[in-house]
Parts: sequence; structure tokens; C-alpha cells
Amino acid sequence: MNEEEHILTGGNIAARVVRIGATVRKPVTAATPSVRSLLDCLHDRGYPASPRHFGTDEQGRQSLEFVPGVMGNAGPPLGLGDLEQVGRLIRQLHEVTAYFPIPTDARWDVPIRPDHDDLICHNDLAPWNLVRSGDRWVFIDWDNAGPGSRLWDLSYAAVTFPPIEPQGDIAEIAPRVGALVRGYKLSPSQGYALPTLMRRRAQAMGDLLVHGTENGLQPWAEMYEADHARYWFGAARFVEEHRQALEEVCMNR
Repeated sequence: MNEEEHILTGGNIAARVVRIGATVRKPVTAATPSVRSLLDCLHDRGYPASPRHFGTDEQGRQSLEFVPGVMGNAGPPLGLGDLEQVGRLIRQLHEVTAYFPIPTDARWDVPIRPDHDDLICHNDLAPWNLVRSGDRWVFIDWDNAGPGSRLWDLSYAAVTFPPIEPQGDIAEIAPRVGALVRGYKLSPSQGYALPTLMRRRAQAMGDLLVHGTENGLQPWAEMYEADHARYWFGAARFVEEHRQALEEVCMNR
């Protein structure tokens, strides 16, 4: 007997995504084989914050583990201890992916060129891609995983998780960025460099949405129409205006 499909909403990238029992089904892309290899590697090496990939179903869709729980952007913002936990999970991720044996025929879907390509990154680490399931926290939506750098991946998380609010109070935001960084255990030199990449990453997201709407590229055009670019450009300005304060907390001063 076929199980009922339940449409899942909230994502910005994938087309129709459904839940069937304990699995999520979503369209296959050119990057799917490489993403599956990555998720298999993470599972085999005991990384706790990624879903299982079960291959494809009879309709040719990806089949992944459905993780029940609360999304990271549901309810009040994460506390300082929660942000440290996120930082630790990102550090653990990079410790594994730094040694991921990249397939020789790997194809990735990375919409923004990173600063470096030292290892494989998630590339969309944000509260809307975090599921909290009791003691297990899982990053979902790995479709844009691909080459990047530790700081490039972390810089996006340092904008989205605290989060950086364009009209926010730096006295409230800086300690939250600092908590994420403490969890990751950045060196002082890495901490000094992070705010620069936070600004670049936010600016690049805004530029991507502008390019998408100018060229009719989805889902970027829809996100631009939903006024997301305003947020990213505002976040970039906020980081630039408060660079010194952010450098200090990122260096654990």
C-alpha cells in the first residue's frame, strides 16, 4: 500500500518536496550523486548533524531521512548556548569534509563563488536549514553543497544564526556572533578575518538575487520579489559599520 504524500513547505531552492513516512522526496539535480557521496561519507564517519541519503525512489526522486523536530527559525532566537552548539557542529562538519574523498566526476551546484575551495561546505548554513530534534540537531537542504572554505561557510552562519539585523543593536548582536565563534573555536587570525567575509557573503547574496531577477533565474528572482535582497544588502552595511566590534568578539577579546 502506497503511503500518502505530504507537501513540505518553507524551502527556497528545491521544487516540489514531499514527506512519505520517514523519508523526504525531492527532485534529483546534476549535483545529486556528489551530494549523496558527501552525505554517505558524513554518516560513515559518525557526523551527527546530517540526514541519511537513501538513493532514489521509483519516480526517480531523491529519498532522504525525514528528521522530525523544530526548525531553527521557529519561535524565539537561539540562546547563546545554542549558538555555541551550532558553532561546534559546523566545526565538526569541516573536520570531516576536509578529508572527504571528492569523486573524480563530482558536480556541484554552488551559486556563489567562494573565497577559496579548501574543502566541501554546506553553503547554506542557516536557521531555516536546521532541525532541532531533541538532543539531535540536523542541518538539512544540502543541494548547494560544494567547494568553499571554512571561513566562507562560517561567515554565512555568522550572519544568519545570531542573526545580523540591519536595524539591530550591535551591543545585542555582537555577543551572539561571539557565541557562534566560540563554539567553532576560531584562531585569533581567523576571527579577525571573519567579519570581512561576513560582509562579502551578505553582499554576494544580495547581488545573486539582483542578477536572478534581471535574468529571470529562479528561485533567486522570486526571493528578490519577496524583498530578500534588501535584507542582505542591509546586513552587509551593518557588518561594515560595526566591523571593529565584530572583529573583537570574533577574536575572543
